[in-house]
Amino acid sequence: MNKIVLDPDVLDKLNELNEGGQICDNAGQVVGFFTKLVDSSEYEIIDPPDEDELAVAERDLAGRPLADIIRDLETPQ
Repeated sequence: MNKIVLDPDVLDKLNELNEGGQICDNAGQVVGFFTKLVDSSEYEIIDPPDEDELAVAERDLAGRPLADIIRDLETPQ
């Protein structure tokens, strides 16, 4: 992959973004996209559930019938 070094003004604009954005030329044409790097220290890494946990979750299903949920969503508040 090629590397492009940006001037400080462009870097400041990109750092102000909370998420990614479009990179455009002077005519407003999109030439690429910017995606911010994720700081993995902000997230907790968890282990996937093991077979026993999956079996318990499958056995202990609780909830409401889909028809009830749809009726509630369609009822004006």
